[in-house]
Amino acid sequence: MDGERGTLLVRRGKGNKDRFVPIGPRALAWLDKYLAEVRPKFLADASTQTIFLTRTGKKLRADQLSMTVRQYLVKAGIAKQGACH
Repeated sequence: MDGERGTLLVRRGKGNKDRFVPIGPRALAWLDKYLAEVRPKFLADASTQTIFLTRTGKKLRADQLSMTVRQYLVKAGIAKQGACH
């Protein structure tokens, strides 16, 4: 994460490739807050480099995130399908 340049390094992303992606100041602020306040509560193995963790300390998979988004769409009464990329 490089706040000055506004970029984030994604390791083994789509196509199993590493790449730098842009991240805005607001998203960066929320990510900093998550890293400082939330992630430490879920961290089961201090050696893990995965940023987003489940409540049990495991790596959050994209399909889990998509399922959560779908559940929120249903609760909000939105009939469209949703997924995360």
